[in-house]
Amino acid sequence: MIIIFIIIILILAKILNKNIKNILLGYEPKQIASLVARQNAILQSLNDGIIAVDDKNTITLINDKAKDIFKLALVDNDLIGKNANIIPHSNMQKVLNTKIAELNQEQILNEITILTNRIPYFIDNNIAGVVASFKDIKEVKKLANELIDVKKYAEALRANHHEFSNKLHIINALLENNLYLIHN
Repeated sequence: MIIIFIIIILILAKILNKNIKNILLGYEPKQIASLVARQNAILQSLNDGIIAVDDKNTITLINDKAKDIFKLALVDNDLIGKNANIIPHSNMQKVLNTKIAELNQEQILNEITILTNRIPYFIDNNIAGVVASFKDIKEVKKLANELIDVKKYAEALRANHHEFSNKLHIINALLENNLYLIHN
């Protein structure tokens, strides 16, 4: 009886082990800890604010850049565990409902305008949540102005290159036709 009981326990342990491995996607706990630490390092290194919500619109993740933007916008930045509707015009619930990403949408947080992307994510074809990335629109406009300045500089260089090439072609034509003077 004890032997049968031990065999049943071993079989159940094997089944449980297999189910846990499937749940953990084949990773060992140490590997999962490493993945989480790497994910956190990546999120904190970004220049964009990042917020993630689960399928119930509860905020599960917020990086430091998002907290900085919320601080400037006078929005509470202790948001983990709170409903995303606490953020003015967050539209996270809308993306959860429609399951359609929203890209490059302007969103106003008190006096600050941000440019936001909201992307739904899925597990087993079921919506699992939404990740929003955003940047203060002043930063976006600053980058755009810098790009315009670089474009103007490149255009000026192109014009100078064209003018210089024309002069070289004239000098080459004069030399080929022996139409030059030598001054002493």
